[in-house]
Amino acid sequence: MTPWLQLLLEAILPIVKSIAYAKISDLSTEIFQEKQHQALSLLKSVASETQIDLTTQNLKEKIVKSPEISGKEIEELLQIFAWLIEKTGLNFPSKTFLQEKALQQQLVVENRETLLQFASYQRETTLKLPEIKKIIENWSLRLLPSQLLESHLNRNSIPLLIFVAPPPIKDDSHSEICELESQINEGLRKFLTTNYPLKSQVRPTEFLGGALDANLFRGEASIKALSGILKSEPTLILDSEISGDYLYFRLAHWGLAQESYTYQTLLQIPYRELLNTSAKNRARKWQETQTKLLELGKTIAEIKRLGGENYDNLTVLAEEEELQQAGIDPRDLTLSYQINSQDWEYLNRVLIACHCLVAGWMADIYHLMKNEISPQLPQLLPDLIKDIPDEKLIDDLAAATVSIYQNVFEMLAISQFSLLPELTINLAYSLSYLPNQIWANQQLDMSLASWLHLHQLPVVSERVQNLQNMSSDLTGSDEEYCQTLQKCLLILGDNLAVTEVEKLLKIIASQTKPPQQIQFYFTQIIADNSAAVTSLAISPNQQTLTLVGGSDDCTIKLWDLEKNFNPTPRKILNGHSGKVLAIALDRDGQILASSDKSQDRSYIKIWHFPTGKLCRTLFGHKKNIHSLALSPNGQTLVSGSHKIKLWDLKSGEPLCTLFGHKEWVYALTFSPDGETIISGSEDKTVKIWHPTTEELLSVFQGHQASVTSVTISLDGSKIASASKDCTLKVWDVETEKLLYSREHSGAVYAVKISPDGQYIFSASEDKTIKIWHLETGELVQTLADFSAAVRALALSPDGQTLASRSQDNLIKIWRCF
Repeated sequence: MTPWLQLLLEAILPIVKSIAYAKISDLSTEIFQEKQHQALSLLKSVASETQIDLTTQNLKEKIVKSPEISGKEIEELLQIFAWLIEKTGLNFPSKTFLQEKALQQQLVVENRETLLQFASYQRETTLKLPEIKKIIENWSLRLLPSQLLESHLNRNSIPLLIFVAPPPIKDDSHSEICELESQINEGLRKFLTTNYPLKSQVRPTEFLGGALDANLFRGEASIKALSGILKSEPTLILDSEISGDYLYFRLAHWGLAQESYTYQTLLQIPYRELLNTSAKNRARKWQETQTKLLELGKTIAEIKRLGGENYDNLTVLAEEEELQQAGIDPRDLTLSYQINSQDWEYLNRVLIACHCLVAGWMADIYHLMKNEISPQLPQLLPDLIKDIPDEKLIDDLAAATVSIYQNVFEMLAISQFSLLPELTINLAYSLSYLPNQIWANQQLDMSLASWLHLHQLPVVSERVQNLQNMSSDLTGSDEEYCQTLQKCLLILGDNLAVTEVEKLLKIIASQTKPPQQIQFYFTQIIADNSAAVTSLAISPNQQTLTLVGGSDDCTIKLWDLEKNFNPTPRKILNGHSGKVLAIALDRDGQILASSDKSQDRSYIKIWHFPTGKLCRTLFGHKKNIHSLALSPNGQTLVSGSHKIKLWDLKSGEPLCTLFGHKEWVYALTFSPDGETIISGSEDKTVKIWHPTTEELLSVFQGHQASVTSVTISLDGSKIASASKDCTLKVWDVETEKLLYSREHSGAVYAVKISPDGQYIFSASEDKTIKIWHLETGELVQTLADFSAAVRALALSPDGQTLASRSQDNLIKIWRCF
């Protein structure tokens, strides 16, 4: 066996084995959970009948008499009872009956069953090794599977892998032009790195141009082999093949949880005809030049010399048109046009456009179905095909694109019909810039119909009537949809429909009272070169507005924010032995909580804020505490590390621990009534908890990277979350639905909602703070006077003073006038 083949097998075998181990683990977990459920039901039954006064004997008798339990299961259940007794807190006079014996018997049984199962999977793996060896011998990639399978292990969002197998067109007279692989690769790479870059947290793709070996690639046979090895990696392969005068453009695709690959022909392109069309266009253009040369008195010989192949092509074109006028089909004749580099470049533009289109909508489909991220290609479509002069080909490309999106939208509508109106109107708006507007009109009417169906309103064949039917069920949330509808109709020239949409927008405007406009201005700066401030808060006492900052020099600094502002701290609180990670102030400005990062473990310190006196230190977390929040009544503290802990501030004792997040908890806040806790985590989720019952009430999913900050409106109806995926998301608490998402061009590190519930403030890695209307998501103001990422925000209780901390250790104070 060759060294590279040996290396490849060594890489594949651990992967195959890990799958087997994972499967065994899943089976064991399912079996044990089933036994737990069965034992718990029986235990509750016994406890109910005996009023918890259980003895070893009557418990054994109850189990033995149960008709649902076989003899060999009795000892298993007795063993599980030991776990359940501790879990449920029941008081048995004797907990250890037959426990040791049952445990030994159960271990023997489980070990035997596990070994048998593992032996079965080993046999399956061994039987597949010859198949793997055969696949590797004909491996059509220039990369090893291990290089592909291991490259995305630590990514938050798995990218779509994209390979290209360009058409092997050969032409001896233009060999330097006909090698299209590098040109197609470069065109597609430019498109993807601009619009779907690998570094994107939202729509990442990884383009591997040149990875397919043309000498080993064998169409669908290679596709099947590749999908068998790379089934865990969402993959797109764009494959082209020449047959006669036609180029067949195909795609292969497989994704997560997809049982088999998809391989189909998308377009049949008459590439020779395209080359001839380009040559004819050059000939027609030359005809104008030839006329001017004749007017200058040039001879036919001189004109022929100057025109070269254009002159010859014009002669052939004139003959073709003459034959057509005589009723002769030129396709029945042999008419040879001379092809040059310009014609090949034209074909190349067409092929690049095809590849970019398919890659774009496949990337959109992948991220739409996986993460519910809206498609991006519709707005890119006009620019992609603007350089293609062939209107019929543009129609074909548009038809293929529309067909694909329609199929995807229909699939998505089965479970999320509410997305359909917005998706289709955006597609219609993009298509409206194409020469043939039939596609845009079709999508627009489909969007109207889906909106009316969603609102249970009648749908008719007349567009104007459908628009009039919308008026009875409009809300402020429909404004953006109607604005897109209006723009699309203006481009399509449907003036009657535009008039109706203007009426709809007036109805929405009459329903929506615009919030009071605000404008923040930069007023003061604090430059503390001695230590970086890690977290910020502003005291709720309006008489002596105080900025509080936790620093990495183990201190907490307090600054007065009154008119006699002084950048020097008026007070410094000492007592931490490590970097201060998080701080929290209570609603009355009496209690300050802070956490630090120490070498051995993490501590929480509770301070009397007016005096700066340290009240107590809380112990309990072993890992870093990244977030803190105080209840509205000032009696409970919640802290976030890898798990969430609740503390009684009077006694300093822990109340409970909330388990559910899989990674660091970076954000915490209480609801205004103190009845729920909202948490945001590195596991990309936002969760709502009941602090008394420890119950997980809701899970909000949609972020593609760590959730860095959460906040809730004063009326408790909306939650805003910030994430490293560059988005700010606003959720409806009651319906648990995403209301809207807004983007920065970098990670979003902090989010605050104004006390009046009208505005959201978001701070980002893109060196800006953005202020949005909470109700509409409209951008109100951008604060861009930063030279580094903005990492923290604090807002005064009246919403008129904003403090920001950027990565260059500058604290800036902003005020609303």
